[in-house]
Amino acid sequence: ILIYQDGIESIEHGDGPEEENIKCIVIPGSVELIDDGVFMLMHSLERVVFAEGLKEIGEKTFAYCEHLKEVVFPESLEMIEEKAFFECTSLERIVLPKKQEVNIWNEAFADCVKLSDVELGDNITLRVKVFENTAFLKALREKDPLVIILDTLIDGKEYEGDLIIPDKVKNVSCGAFYGNTKLTSVVFPDTVDYISYAAFEGCTSLKKVVLPANMDDITEALFKDCVSLEEIVLPTCENISIYGYAFHNTPYLKKLQTGDNPVIINGWLVDGACCKGKIHLSGIKGISSYAFKNNYRITDVEIDEGCEYIGCEVFMNCLALRNVKLPSKMKEIKYSAFRNCYQLERINIPEGIEELQVSLFNNCMSLTEISLPK
Repeated sequence: ILIYQDGIESIEHGDGPEEENIKCIVIPGSVELIDDGVFMLMHSLERVVFAEGLKEIGEKTFAYCEHLKEVVFPESLEMIEEKAFFECTSLERIVLPKKQEVNIWNEAFADCVKLSDVELGDNITLRVKVFENTAFLKALREKDPLVIILDTLIDGKEYEGDLIIPDKVKNVSCGAFYGNTKLTSVVFPDTVDYISYAAFEGCTSLKKVVLPANMDDITEALFKDCVSLEEIVLPTCENISIYGYAFHNTPYLKKLQTGDNPVIINGWLVDGACCKGKIHLSGIKGISSYAFKNNYRITDVEIDEGCEYIGCEVFMNCLALRNVKLPSKMKEIKYSAFRNCYQLERINIPEGIEELQVSLFNNCMSLTEISLPK
C-alpha cells in the first residue's frame, strides 16, 4: 500500500511509486491534481482511494493498470483527462460525482473491456470515445443504436439510414457519429442546443442535414470528410459562429467555391483555398480556423472593419503572403494564425487584442515590423 502524505497539493512526474508491486494507493484530500501518466503501467494496482479535494486526473494517469477493478471518484472532481484509465482491462465499476460538473475527455475509459457498471452524475460532459470498447457501451448499443445519457446523445456510430433526433436530446457529444458509413440523413429538433466538434466527421454516406433553427455554433470539423453531404439547412440564428473545417471536403462546400472568391456563410469566411494575389475582405464577422491554410498564392490581405475574430492556423503556410492589414476593432487572433508565413514583412496588431497566442508568428523569417497595442 502507498499512502501519500497529507498537505501536498499535487502528485507530479517523479512522485510516482518506485516499487512495482503496490496494490493500493491512498490519495489525501489536500491533493487537487494528479499529473499525466504518474501511475501508468502499474501492473499490480487493484485499488485507489480518493479523498474529497481532488479536482483533476491527468492524461494517461492510470492507463494500462490491468488489475484495477473499481474506482469511486470524489464529489470534488472536475476533470478526467484523455486516456486517464485507458485499457484498464479489469475495471468493472466506476462511480462519478452526482452533482459536480465533470468533463471527461477523449478515450478516458476506452478499452476497459469489462467496464459494465457506470454510475453517472447529473452534470457529466463526455468527449470523444469515452467508453469505446467497453461492456457498458456495448450493452447500451444493443438496446438502441442511439445511445442517449441524460439529455446527451453520446453515440450513434452504428445507426443506419435516415435519422430524426429525439426531442429529449439537448446536446450531441464530440465524435458521436464519427466514421459512421451507413447514416444517410439527419434532422435535428429545435430542442438541441449544442452539437460538439467532429460529431459527424467521416460519415461518408450522409447526404442531408437539417440543423436546429436556434443553434449559434457550428463547431470545428462538424461535417469534415462527409464526402456525400450535398445539402445542409443552416440555423436561422443571426449570431451564428462557424468554426474551422466544419464543411471541409464535402460537396456542399465545393458547390460554394466559385472562381477566386472565398466562401462566406452567414458572415463567416470558412474557406479561402481558391483565392490568389491581393484580397480585400469586407462584410465578414470572422475567419474560421484553417480557412487559408496552405494557400501559396495569396500575397496581400486587407480586412475591413466588422471582422472581430481570426481562428487558429488561418494563414499558416501561406508562403507568398507579404502584407496584412487588420481592422482596428478586432478582438481575437488564435494560435499559429500566421505561422510559417516566411515572406510576411510587417503587421499591425489592433488595440482590441489583449493576448498574443502561442506560435502566432513562428517562423515568420522576414517579419521586421510589428505594431503592438498598448
